[in-house]
Amino acid sequence: MLTRVFLVGHDGLAGRSLARALATAGTRVRTDADVAGPADVAALDELFAAFRPLGVIDAMPRSMVDGAGPASGMDRLLRAQRTVLSAAHRFGVETLLYSWSCDEAGRGYRACRELGAALLEAWRREHGLRATVVAYLGLAGWEDAACTRPVGPVARLVRDIYRARNDHADHVELAGDPDAPCRYMSGADWARTCLEVLEDRTVGGTVVIDPVSDMPLGDAVAVATRVAGYTGGISWRRAASVRLPAGDRTVRPVQGTGLETVIEQFCHAHAAGGGAVGSGRVVRAGRPQGDAGTARQVRAWRADGLVVGFTNGCFDVLHAGHVSLLRQARAECDRLVVGLNDDASVSRLKGSGRPVHTVEQRASVLNAIRDVDAVVVFAEDTPERLIRDLRPDVLVKGADYDADEVVGADFVRARGGRVVLARLEEGLSSTGAIERLAHDRSRA
Repeated sequence: MLTRVFLVGHDGLAGRSLARALATAGTRVRTDADVAGPADVAALDELFAAFRPLGVIDAMPRSMVDGAGPASGMDRLLRAQRTVLSAAHRFGVETLLYSWSCDEAGRGYRACRELGAALLEAWRREHGLRATVVAYLGLAGWEDAACTRPVGPVARLVRDIYRARNDHADHVELAGDPDAPCRYMSGADWARTCLEVLEDRTVGGTVVIDPVSDMPLGDAVAVATRVAGYTGGISWRRAASVRLPAGDRTVRPVQGTGLETVIEQFCHAHAAGGGAVGSGRVVRAGRPQGDAGTARQVRAWRADGLVVGFTNGCFDVLHAGHVSLLRQARAECDRLVVGLNDDASVSRLKGSGRPVHTVEQRASVLNAIRDVDAVVVFAEDTPERLIRDLRPDVLVKGADYDADEVVGADFVRARGGRVVLARLEEGLSSTGAIERLAHDRSRA
């Protein structure tokens, strides 16, 4: 058993699960949280010189490769990997394990092989480092320590059922084959299997952790609809099946908890407000480029495979049009961040006498809406810097804008994201509501 391990990717579900498993096994663990970043050569050298890790585990989440575009993200990933591998070689690390998540169609596996296997194979040949690449599917678990916010493919399935129920939908369309086995493994299952692979001295090359359960996907959906009380119809959109290259070793993890129990737990979390019901919080942007805490939260969501959406506004006198916008925005993503103008910027944009409600009051109301996952306050007249800091996957604005006029649209699209124009509710606006109230008072 390795007694000292350096772990990259501590802020993702995979990394957190591995850190807990290693600590339970009595392994001393240091992570990239202890340095400015995995590409910081000086800080990494200082840590390796003092800690002398015997193994390195790279569970680097996708959030760590975010950049201005795909090429930039690729460069950052390779640069960080080379820095970690170089330190591993220079300080005598014996073993390295590199992991990457794939979706149900096997997407991500190619990236795992190309970015991981080729690089590690080169280092194995040149420096004798024993390297194993692990691709995995179906990882699901909890976003928070209190186990209230489920994440992962099974959690997304549950979320879709609850969203359909809450929206009183006649039917919901799900991706997949109802007769195919549902893929699921917990963070503990994933970490235990990874450590077994790491300890197996005969293993090298690429290993696929493929958690095929004994429950068909259709039966898993039936459990979710029963617990959620959803009575609408289910339709299926066939997704491409997983195709993995021949010759790579496949490992089936032993699942510690039955899938039906897991689905019921996820359903109860959604019903209690941890999933489909908003679990937002207010975060004030304390520096011009946006709030660092919110940016970290967004990176953690994205590391767990969640699609992050963003919309913004003053939300002064909340009305049905605002609620419709937020609901449409949340339908486009897994987590919705709402940028909220502070009092000074509302006054500049809307004129004297505005806002009617303070930023704390407006944020409190937004947090009570189930479709909102986080509220971040910004001081500028536009959210351009906040968008660049948070790097959302989806940018949502009302249809009174042209897509090319939406602030931050070019940035989001350059990173492969989408801009969505939400349908407007005719005749509804905060300004109109305030003017009607003033008119009614003058007549009274």
